[in-house]
Amino acid sequence: MSQGLRAVWSRGNGCVELATLIDPDAQRVEGDLTEFVVGHRADILVSKRFSASFEVIPTLVPFDVSFDRVDSVAALVAGGPHSELAARVAHRLGEALAVPTRLECAYETDGGQVEALNVVERLVSLVPGVEAGILQAGSASEVIEKTGDGTLLVVGAPGGSFLQRQFFGKGARLIAKSSIGAVAVREAPRRVFHGMDEPAYVSPYMGAGDAARLMAGGLIAVVEDGVLIGSVTGTSLLMAGDGPRVVDCMKEPVSLGRLDTVDDGIDRLRTLGVPSLPVVDDNLNLLGTATVESLQTTRFGTG
Repeated sequence: MSQGLRAVWSRGNGCVELATLIDPDAQRVEGDLTEFVVGHRADILVSKRFSASFEVIPTLVPFDVSFDRVDSVAALVAGGPHSELAARVAHRLGEALAVPTRLECAYETDGGQVEALNVVERLVSLVPGVEAGILQAGSASEVIEKTGDGTLLVVGAPGGSFLQRQFFGKGARLIAKSSIGAVAVREAPRRVFHGMDEPAYVSPYMGAGDAARLMAGGLIAVVEDGVLIGSVTGTSLLMAGDGPRVVDCMKEPVSLGRLDTVDDGIDRLRTLGVPSLPVVDDNLNLLGTATVESLQTTRFGTG
């Protein structure tokens, strides 16, 4: 997990402690959650619970964690959508707490050994230096017993493996069996706002020739009072010459939404065959500019 992650936290038991272990400069959320996350370009939210209405960035939830009593960290992975995040969070916490970290994949019956081994072999490459293993367990309480009282468990959110459901579904009370608590994690895709650069645009009242000389080719954003009102190509500006203004050459605006996924943003850029697109909010306020390169880089921003 990158040392440069930006974490934000909301009010709740253990949230500030967990957030500052992930990011020593973590900020407390103020005002609208989405606006705060986008404004701070946050990578991780630490919250007291998972919200069905907010999946903009990955979420971490601490459950009665006694950080001062942790002597090791274990990511309980199962190969589902949250396992990579669990491995990376466990790695980061182990570094921050200066304790050993390991990956564990639990299986119920002997027939699950091969699949469990495949899971840890794939994930251990994401966290160099972390030990990995498998264990046979039929319940959350049995896992807690086998991993040890001083082990902080990092587990994927509900809905995945049998173990996740026991920890955070109907069997959530089993968390109480762990003397130092646990951390649940829920993954979310990288968003366009993570990969946007500074905004680039022209005024609608600028001369077409001046705009052509100022801007590179491709699709250029036309902005008035901070709002995207149109798009213009470098070719159309060059063809117009020095007489007309940009407004005379522009067409309907083309953009990416700030909460679009990185993959969707890359697909749109490639489909349109343009080097960059403006990034806007729901009211078409210009926030930045995204390229395939900037989005590809941020796709691995939590790596």
